[in-house]
Amino acid sequence: KQWYQRRVRGGIKCVQKSTPPASTEGIPQQMVFKRSVLLARNWEGGRCRAHCFSPTSHKLLSVAFEPKTGKIATGLVNGDIKIWSLGKSGGTLNSTLISHTKGVWCLEWYKTACLVSCSSDGSIKIWNVKKGLCQKSADGAHDGQKVWVLKCQGDLMYSGGEDKMARCWDIKRCEMVQLYSGHTGSVFSLDVKDSVLVTGSADKQVKVWNSETGECLRSITVTRASPGWVMSVSISLDCVAVACNKSVTVYHLETGIPVQQLTPHSEPIEKVRLVLSDDRNTRGVMATCSKDGLIRYWLVDHGRQFGRPHTLEGHKEGVNDITVTGTAIVSVGADRALRVWKFSPLSLSGSNDTEPPRRKTLVSGGLGEVALLEYPYDEQVKYESELTKLYKKHLTKRLTVKSSHGELVTSAVGSSSSDASLTPVETIA
Repeated sequence: KQWYQRRVRGGIKCVQKSTPPASTEGIPQQMVFKRSVLLARNWEGGRCRAHCFSPTSHKLLSVAFEPKTGKIATGLVNGDIKIWSLGKSGGTLNSTLISHTKGVWCLEWYKTACLVSCSSDGSIKIWNVKKGLCQKSADGAHDGQKVWVLKCQGDLMYSGGEDKMARCWDIKRCEMVQLYSGHTGSVFSLDVKDSVLVTGSADKQVKVWNSETGECLRSITVTRASPGWVMSVSISLDCVAVACNKSVTVYHLETGIPVQQLTPHSEPIEKVRLVLSDDRNTRGVMATCSKDGLIRYWLVDHGRQFGRPHTLEGHKEGVNDITVTGTAIVSVGADRALRVWKFSPLSLSGSNDTEPPRRKTLVSGGLGEVALLEYPYDEQVKYESELTKLYKKHLTKRLTVKSSHGELVTSAVGSSSSDASLTPVETIA
């Protein structure tokens, strides 16, 4: 409801006017629904468009995506961190953060303009991305040994290193607040959700901790027959995905019972990402990347049933890290390439499902004729505003009907370049 002033006898009266919402005609809801349907269809069919950023000078080890700003951070084997901006048709390099002396193995966005990194030089650093400066640094965070992984949750940060320990840090104070001891090998992976921390180690053990008290709740032993280490873990809802060698196993978080086991790659798996949905009408995603240069993903329904695997090919060498969003998969590899695999329907080309939808409007011809014209719909402009704009522009023009050919021609007087996109559909007598 809106208030406006109305002149009446004896003065001005404030009147409350009810205005229909922008979605009265149902167009915005229809667009949102259609996009969601097309997005789900693209995920199910494996239809996406890959954007490859400019190759870097060194191999890429890690990647982190900030959905609010569209920023992508990548960690290089030489210790540099590069910040990219993601656009509709690709991306551009914004800045390079230099402080680490060895490879950056993990990156996490703490805030939209704050980035946390860990390196095999044994340090954890907190960056101000806008200024390009390192604000805080914890040198020798794991007794001077390599730091392999970190994860942020609120103002707390969890890290795992070669000292066989996992640690909890207060980011603002840059102080350690909790220590998790129990592994007999390097802690290569960890993930946290609420008060549950899961760590994976070279000892083939997956441990579930109470992140607040430091108590080990349970241990999950990966089969001894499988060579390799636990390289990656990922928590989502009541499940945890564990990547060891060439296989990935999904366990129930509370019981430790295996839910699903897959062997999708011919080489060891580097990362696994599990994103489940608690909505019965929405399917989750599990994605893996491997040294064989492939990315595979599965759709997971509410009953934890996995669909058929989809393969994304493009990296020429091993893929070291991936991150999964609702509309894309971002990956980096040893081929020095950063790739963004977009599933959004507005990002795809060459598909009828992704062409801009067209709307119809009636335009007076000025000679007793009415023409039905189509125009491309711009999702950035509200439907009502665009409709009003079109009526104001086209109802003032005169259309000439060529009686000999029956064609509808728009007068050149007052026309603009945007008129070329209008398509005559039919003439209504």
